[in-house]
Amino acid sequence: MKGCIRRKWLISVLICLLCAAVAVWAVQMTPPASPLPGTSDRRLIRLWAVSAPGGGMAWLKERLAAWGKTHPDVSVYLRRISPQEANQPENVWPDAVLWMPGDFSSPEAFTPLKTDAPMLPSLMRCGQSRMEQYALSLCWEGWAVAVHGEYLDTPAATREPAALLGRPAATEAPPQTTPSFPEKARAAEAPLLWASGGGLFTLRQMIPDPPSMPDASGLTQEQVYQRFRNQQCASALLTTGQITALQSISVPLMTLTPHEVVTERVWLASLCRDACPEAAELLSFLASAASQQTLSQQGLFTARDDLKLYASGMHAAVESAAGNALTAPNAFLPAEQVQSAAWQAYQGDVPLEEALLPML
Repeated sequence: MKGCIRRKWLISVLICLLCAAVAVWAVQMTPPASPLPGTSDRRLIRLWAVSAPGGGMAWLKERLAAWGKTHPDVSVYLRRISPQEANQPENVWPDAVLWMPGDFSSPEAFTPLKTDAPMLPSLMRCGQSRMEQYALSLCWEGWAVAVHGEYLDTPAATREPAALLGRPAATEAPPQTTPSFPEKARAAEAPLLWASGGGLFTLRQMIPDPPSMPDASGLTQEQVYQRFRNQQCASALLTTGQITALQSISVPLMTLTPHEVVTERVWLASLCRDACPEAAELLSFLASAASQQTLSQQGLFTARDDLKLYASGMHAAVESAAGNALTAPNAFLPAEQVQSAAWQAYQGDVPLEEALLPML
């Protein structure tokens, strides 16, 4: 009887040892599992792009390709998403979000961040909430008035040069002169088109007595651009990105630029809570001098305080105006509040400085 029990015990021990040996062999033969989402060791950066300035996505994709060459073990999953989708309460947030003012009303999904890069102070304030930095400005575009060449006293050039400098900010660009609004354009049936928004903050700087366009109300910025491109108006208030696009297809035009820049067209980057370490490294890469110098390929302006990108043309004039003063409303303000303040400033109901003060 004892011998039978002993044999059963030995058999049980042998079976356990065999199972353990098989388990060890299986572990050794199985390739390492991919890190799970949500862990700090993963090699995937999930990136959302909500709104973007003109040329911004092309610049971003080129920069992500450059990043990939130096980080072959890191993949970036880039997703375009609308502001409406981005604000759904059931969202599973990515590691980082690129967005523009008006896309989010609070920073609750973001984590405070820091940077040692010399960024423009006014753009840094744009991404703050309650004295905490929740967004890093990557670049911006401004506003200018474009006038079709046929309404000028002298023929317009088909394309303004916009040479890349990438030089220290201490080196000043040649002074830029802004022509006045042509009388031929003022006498046109549709002299000037504009859309409600932050561009109205600076319209009176460019045209102190803008012609009346009562039928322009309700137009979107894209509709204004398309009407100007199709020559349905003599002039239009456009973003510098839209003017860059027109110059790329050789549309003859002249531009009027402000003496100081007020713009809500800022591209911001935020880290979400529980973001992987690589996401912070990516944002630092996008804000680096090497990345910022390539913004000129898309007609965008740097957020760094130690760079100038343009030597001549409309872009140099806007960059010079930003050197005089650059104001960006707080990114977390509702778009309707910014539009209302801009309209009051445009109408002359309140001085520009008074209209801007609650926006900062």
